[in-house]
Amino acid sequence: MSLTISAGQVAAFIANPTSFAGYSSGSYVKIVGAISHTQASQLNAINATYIEASVTETSIANIAAIVTNNSSRTSLNKFSFVVSEIAYKCSTTT
Repeated sequence: MSLTISAGQVAAFIANPTSFAGYSSGSYVKIVGAISHTQASQLNAINATYIEASVTETSIANIAAIVTNNSSRTSLNKFSFVVSEIAYKCSTTT
């Protein structure tokens, strides 16, 4: 059993997940559309087997700061990311 919501519904879901028909702490939540890294952290407070979502483009530091310590998870969250910074080192010799 799962619940699918849109990215536009995430704030309301975080505020009151039980108001969404089909929500169960024993199922997973799939979010269609991109959410912010802040919302990804806030979703940690929601009990579910896991959360699946795409996170809007952000920095590696913001991705690393996403809170993921909810003990109700029986599987890892399935977040996808686009990183906004590229770090590379290039050297040449002549």
